[in-house]
Amino acid sequence: MANVVNVHLLQVDGHTYRQRTQTIDGKPQRQQQQQQQQHYKDEEEAAAAAWEEQQHKGEAVDAGEDELVDDSLISQDGGNYVTRISVDPQLIPHIIGKERRKQKEIEGATGATLQIQRTGQRSSGSSQQQQQQQQQGGSAPLLGSSKGETITIKAPSKQALSAAHKRVEVVIATMLSGRTLDYTHFLSLPLSNKQTAAKLKEFQQQVLAQPGAQEKGFEPSIFVDAASLHLTLLMLKLYSDEARHKAATVLQGLAPQVQALLGGQPLLLQLAGLDRMSDDPSDMHVAYLKVKELGSGNRLSQLCDMLLQAFKQAGLTVPGQLESVKLHATVINTRYRRSTPASSAAAAAAAAAVAVSGQRQGARGGGSDRQQQQQQQQQQRIGVDGRQLLEDWSGFDLGQFEVPAVHLSLRGQYDASGYYACAAALSLKPSGQ
Repeated sequence: MANVVNVHLLQVDGHTYRQRTQTIDGKPQRQQQQQQQQHYKDEEEAAAAAWEEQQHKGEAVDAGEDELVDDSLISQDGGNYVTRISVDPQLIPHIIGKERRKQKEIEGATGATLQIQRTGQRSSGSSQQQQQQQQQGGSAPLLGSSKGETITIKAPSKQALSAAHKRVEVVIATMLSGRTLDYTHFLSLPLSNKQTAAKLKEFQQQVLAQPGAQEKGFEPSIFVDAASLHLTLLMLKLYSDEARHKAATVLQGLAPQVQALLGGQPLLLQLAGLDRMSDDPSDMHVAYLKVKELGSGNRLSQLCDMLLQAFKQAGLTVPGQLESVKLHATVINTRYRRSTPASSAAAAAAAAAVAVSGQRQGARGGGSDRQQQQQQQQQQRIGVDGRQLLEDWSGFDLGQFEVPAVHLSLRGQYDASGYYACAAALSLKPSGQ
């Protein structure tokens, strides 16, 4: 029997879609899917199959198929109505489905036809290439910008066209709400300047010069590059030109409200007080500086709320994202580690042994290559003993900052200065400056 209490809600163009979580053979549907995914060695095939099963066992309500696609998005080809949806290549396998079963299901249910031309997943360019383009006067491209795949939908009536269009949108919304697709962009507050760079460099040098630093797990690669120091306000998954354009438009459209909030005064912050994310300081993975707004009015918090609500109303946030933001400036993150500490050689060897065991199980059908890789990365992520660090640097103060803008930043792509490539920006400088 379907569980009518534990449901997953999706928001698509103002409509709500409910997907029920079923219990099958006494096991939750999610657990069933996790077990079944182990039988797929092709990542795209596994993701597409997972969506198929979820759709077959789910139920959509308020599907809104009577809501017609806007006439401005419709053309005519002979006796058919035509509309198009642009998405990045990563989404195509989920819309097609394994052996195109998902596509055929949409076509059979609506009477429309979907034309999807696979051109292969294109790389958006390496970080080095992005920087070279910036240095030559060009701008770093958005992830998949101008390289999206076009899904052409044809149908004999506007109703059939709209029904198919809506079903494709639900597939996209479902995939974006899950963990299969990673975040592509984020809203950030840049905090890098010469003062920051000098203090962070001194911080790194002094920490690494302490006796026993290497044995405690400290090494240069885990320190955040001063050029990319920032505050993260909101993570985003923007997998189409339309979504990226909408995000830029929403951000820049907030200019009047933001200027009214600032009241003609700059937004000043102070980064001071070293703290950690984990409960155990002897096995620390992330260290950060606390953020304090200088002045009255709590404008930083109001700015964060304004941005979150605007992007949520535009349908650009991922369902389940936190409604509040814990602002912090990360200065150490072991995720970036490039070498293994000497004191952790045994732990690394044990992790390698587990990975080898996993590979053997995978050879017998027990797990996919990607799952083994993720497990190995998690097992090999080695923390630092931060007890002395937190004591010695509890009063670490990077000083005061005037925040210049909110950036729509691209993950993993950088400009010539070393900061994250910017797709759009909203100035926080008082009007007239």
